[in-house]
Amino acid sequence: MEKWITYHNIGEQIELIERFEGGNQELKVYYTDKKKRKWMLHFDFVWDFRYAIENAFINRCYYIKQDKTRIKYSSIYIVEGSEYIKYFEDQTFGSLPTDELKHFLIFDAVDSGLEILTTKEPERHEIGEGEK
Repeated sequence: MEKWITYHNIGEQIELIERFEGGNQELKVYYTDKKKRKWMLHFDFVWDFRYAIENAFINRCYYIKQDKTRIKYSSIYIVEGSEYIKYFEDQTFGSLPTDELKHFLIFDAVDSGLEILTTKEPERHEIGEGEK
């Protein structure tokens, strides 16, 4: 059974995922927090990701067990017992090692969501006014 664990290294609420971009095992997620500051999450060694808006996540997220300790403060989770990782393993027929694969789940206040499979922790960078 899947369980969402609050990713305490970046414990904040995301107001809006503005965009994401990437390629060649890299993904950058640009977002605005509740204080209107702009940030970029950089994921390296990304093996797969999927994006959906609210309606695609409603049924999936309704039944997930969540860590309630800091849930109101975070929009970023690590998924334990991930069905997505199991699906990925089946699709790659064991051609890639998945023992270090992590499943990150990121939501914004508008209920857009990203699910990311990676072997590395994300890095967060604040984006200044002149940067985009």
